Amino acid sequence: MRGTTRSVFLSYRRDETRHIAGRLADRLTERLGSKQVFMDVDTIEPGADFAAAIARAVASCDVLIALIGPSWSTIADRRGQRRLDDPDDFVVLEIRAALEREIRIIPVLVDGADMPERYDLPEGLQGLARRNAIRLDHETFRSDLTALLDAVDRILPTLAQKATEPPVRTGPRAADRAV
Repeated sequence: MRGTTRSVFLSYRRDETRHIAGRLADRLTERLGSKQVFMDVDTIEPGADFAAAIARAVASCDVLIALIGPSWSTIADRRGQRRLDDPDDFVVLEIRAALEREIRIIPVLVDGADMPERYDLPEGLQGLARRNAIRLDHETFRSDLTALLDAVDRILPTLAQKATEPPVRTGPRAADRAV
């Protein structure tokens, strides 16, 4: 997905933000096209290796939108262990891969969620706490969504432009060429 087309990956917990994820995916698809939006249930083919498909999609996306609900950082698995502490949890894998690859991450705080503090996150995810978040709440969905989509629109052309611009030269050689 990286290259000439710009793409967005949706990271979410089905337990609490699947309703928003679906609505957001629909709106992103309307704006960018279906090939530029990755949402696991819509994009991964039956029988495909889920973890491998997610790893490929994160590696090739330009923007990862991390939907964070009110209990995102405390949701537990069936054994009662916090899911963020499981290095094999899909949300952990997605966000950690995006942080390691320096992919733009937009945390989206859903339905009154607070941004997790650095000390609340496992080591590989602590960089998420430094990202500027945007809100997306049920009561203000349309205006919040407009702000998010406008932000994505501003980010993607900027990334495309950076990928095609020649490097800026400095020093005596650059000055010699300007004459």
